[in-house]
Amino acid sequence: MDFNNIPELTHIINDFLYDENYTLHPLIRNILYLLYIWCVHPFYNGNGTVYIILLSVLFLKNWYDIPDNLQEYFKICSDSDILVNARHNLDYEPLIRGFLELFPHETTQKDT
Repeated sequence: MDFNNIPELTHIINDFLYDENYTLHPLIRNILYLLYIWCVHPFYNGNGTVYIILLSVLFLKNWYDIPDNLQEYFKICSDSDILVNARHNLDYEPLIRGFLELFPHETTQKDT
């Protein structure tokens, strides 16, 4: 990856996250955002920590509680096999399925 493209790629990722024209469920959009951040790797160091924090903030912003099973949550966030498979083979199902299993009642967002 050309490091000169990181600002442009980061802008595209943020547009994807905040553009209301996308009809993806917020949970799915947040999961894909994790993958995009992982692919772009915008920081010299600490990308894993940053995307776990970002994902947690995004879940909370959309009224999802952080899963009780934090060990499994962090495992999915950092499972390089799942992330590499999604990135190189465009196979997003294991990543999405892994997170959805942590949110079995994902349709029961808190009402505000």
